Amino acid sequence: MNQLFSIYDSEKEIYTAKFYKEQCRHCPLLDQCQVKKQKKAYHISFSENKRRTDQTRSKIGTERHQELSNYRAGVEGVPSVLKRVYQLEHLPVRGRVRPKIWIYASIIAQNFKRCRKYIKMMVPTTI
Repeated sequence: MNQLFSIYDSEKEIYTAKFYKEQCRHCPLLDQCQVKKQKKAYHISFSENKRRTDQTRSKIGTERHQELSNYRAGVEGVPSVLKRVYQLEHLPVRGRVRPKIWIYASIIAQNFKRCRKYIKMMVPTTI
């Protein structure tokens, strides 16, 4: 006895599946399952966006996620440090727009430096 049907509606981006009650009756996770009870079967449907979100959440806490989170914290700290270090009245430019451009250019340069350093570390040199 297999599932009744499962379909993907590409226009609405929704997955839908129906299962016989006999299939789910002995499942230890039935009380946690998000299926909807119907007369002859259980029904579940979810969007593509929900699927992607759940897939991303399942990766949280993994070793790779922790590694990437450490980089993100460092990158987010750069703008605030640069803004504190280079106070707007002490920049070598005048006006209101130019200081912002100067700060963001400094941030971009810092990110390029870090990226270059990371690539150098990851790619072994043969010379």
